[in-house]
Amino acid sequence: MTVIVKHNKTNTITDWTQAQLNEQIALGNFPPGTTLANIVLPSDWNNDHTLTGLGTMAEQDATAVAITGGTINNTTIGATTATTGKFTSVTTPSVTATTLDLALNSASTGSVNFSSAGGQLFKISDGGAYGGYWNAFSASGSPSLRAIGNVSGAIDTNSAVPIQFRTNLGSSGAEQFRVGHTASAVNYVQVTGAATGGFVAISAQGSDSNPGIYYTTKGFGSHRFTTNTGGGSEQFRIITNSASTVNFLQVNGSATTLAPQFSAQGTDTNISMAFQPKGTGAIDLAAGSSGVNISNGGTVTALTRTAAGSGYSSPPTVAISAPTTAGGVQATATVTIGLVSVTSVANGGTGYTVGNVLTVVGGTFTVACQVTVTAVSSGVITSASVTTGGSYTVAPTNPVSVTGGSGSGATFNLSFCIGSTFTITNAGSGYIEQPTVTFSGGGGSGAAAYASVGNTATVKGLYGGGSQIPIQFAGPSGNLLQIMESGNTSAPTPLVIKGGSSSTQLYANLSNSSIQFSSNGTGGINFYTNTLAAEQLRVAHTASAVNYVQVTGSATGGQPTISAQGSDANVILNVASKNNSPILFFANGSEQFRAGQTGTAVNSLVLSGATAGLGPSISSRGSDTNINLNFATKGTGGLIFYTNNGANAQFQILDRASSVNYFATRGAAAGASPTLSVVGSDTDINLSLVPKGTGRVQFGTYTGTILTPTGYVEIVDSGGTVRRLLVG
Repeated sequence: MTVIVKHNKTNTITDWTQAQLNEQIALGNFPPGTTLANIVLPSDWNNDHTLTGLGTMAEQDATAVAITGGTINNTTIGATTATTGKFTSVTTPSVTATTLDLALNSASTGSVNFSSAGGQLFKISDGGAYGGYWNAFSASGSPSLRAIGNVSGAIDTNSAVPIQFRTNLGSSGAEQFRVGHTASAVNYVQVTGAATGGFVAISAQGSDSNPGIYYTTKGFGSHRFTTNTGGGSEQFRIITNSASTVNFLQVNGSATTLAPQFSAQGTDTNISMAFQPKGTGAIDLAAGSSGVNISNGGTVTALTRTAAGSGYSSPPTVAISAPTTAGGVQATATVTIGLVSVTSVANGGTGYTVGNVLTVVGGTFTVACQVTVTAVSSGVITSASVTTGGSYTVAPTNPVSVTGGSGSGATFNLSFCIGSTFTITNAGSGYIEQPTVTFSGGGGSGAAAYASVGNTATVKGLYGGGSQIPIQFAGPSGNLLQIMESGNTSAPTPLVIKGGSSSTQLYANLSNSSIQFSSNGTGGINFYTNTLAAEQLRVAHTASAVNYVQVTGSATGGQPTISAQGSDANVILNVASKNNSPILFFANGSEQFRAGQTGTAVNSLVLSGATAGLGPSISSRGSDTNINLNFATKGTGGLIFYTNNGANAQFQILDRASSVNYFATRGAAAGASPTLSVVGSDTDINLSLVPKGTGRVQFGTYTGTILTPTGYVEIVDSGGTVRRLLVG
């Protein structure tokens, strides 16, 4: 289809675009379906397309052309009312600027109004190059500004000034929101809504990998976090009282298996944390089954052996679990092995005696282990115990040989355990929970230990009014304090302090467990009554003690016991008084026995029990070669010897004032006779045998035979007269 263009256009058709032609087709200036290829221009187009009498458009001076006469919508062109002229209808709603800018100005205080019947107020477009535009739209009385198309909408300023959002402009306006300026900003705040059940989000975004976000108040204003829209329920508040704050609280989340952190941070080297309730309110720590961990440092400071294990031929690898703090350093340690037991005597050797200390040969060590002979049979060792565990990096091979002692040839099978001393090769960092300690390798099993983190954790009350404020622990049902080992799942509360109506209890709430009291260094353990007013018991320090005193109660009908115990085979129990004081023994409140005092005593009394068929003994012992055993009564009391549990008196020694002469008895060797004699300070002393009443002194057996006298023996009768007894 060919279309001949008439002289009714004001520009050259060859310069049109297809879009412009489509616009003319819509106006009815061209048949539908016309394309630029269908258009044929007359040969005289450029010559005839002029304004009569004014020459061609190219010849006109645009600033000097005057249009007079005619009207536009009944307004005379060029009349004095030209400024109020208007188009009441325009077929094509298009205004195109002839320069870069398009200005729409109102007169005086008038407004530039945009309106349409369909609610769309105005449209700002880039001409379709990018497919998006701004659209002002009014629906249900609420006008909105929308970015149309699959594009973002940007609100920009042209200089370093903020973007301000105000409400209630009719009353001079109230600024509600402002977007400030940051030169060369590459990171920004993003606000995101949420679908049903989701969470709206305020986030930091931008080209940086990890942009942070600040929430800053003006002056000393506080941050307040509330629930229940409208600020009805405040849940959290952040305040500051100083413009020069340098320390702050930091909260860190954590990855799987790690613990979130709440810590003090800032420029100071050491920063405390204060948890302050209001009024008489308490600080409540609601913990899970693992309890509340309190640590005074982030490094491993000690390892303590809880089980020695057995069967190790070399030191096992010590593994300390990694810290839960992000960026923390895992601690490392090593341990040696030492002798734990003599499993058997491989060869008893010859010539040994009980008490021989034998040194083990072989292995790689810094301190050799030793064993002590505890039983022999004709010089052959039948049993031995550990004396010194030693320190080894390679255990000797069983059966081991030994040196020392009075014999030779003995060999033993030994079992080695981990040592009690660890070497921390890297203390690590970032430990806020107690790490676990495990052992692997070395050929043995059963070793266990726990790690100590930091220095001693201290919980203390402050001072007030010259006295220290006490720290009180209060629990339900009288349970004042429960102390447990971290990670101990076999019993939740091994050590319990419990109140009662008349006494406070301290006990181990774990089957077959004991309570250990330990002082630091060489300090003792003291027990007081009456609020530390009166010391009643003290346990003193002995370096490297292996023997101890054990106190044991008893069931009904039994006897409580104070005994000596320890690793030695035979342990003496010493009971000592201070200075010249005796040791007293009571029963039912009455003194029954007393151990008197002799200054610098070297000899002592020994009371010994006996095995079946033998009698117990009272004997003298000491450093002297020959030691008497003295029996003394008080006043004129005598010495009486009984049998049959004290029922029958058998022998009595009476008192004689200022006695200087006394009896002496002596046993005899085989074939000789024992003697009863008198000794004393006098030169000549008679031996008196005095019967009671008319009783007589009995001698031997009577024989009715007269013998020829060969001599006599002199005796003294009860009256003091010397008598002679003939001897045949």
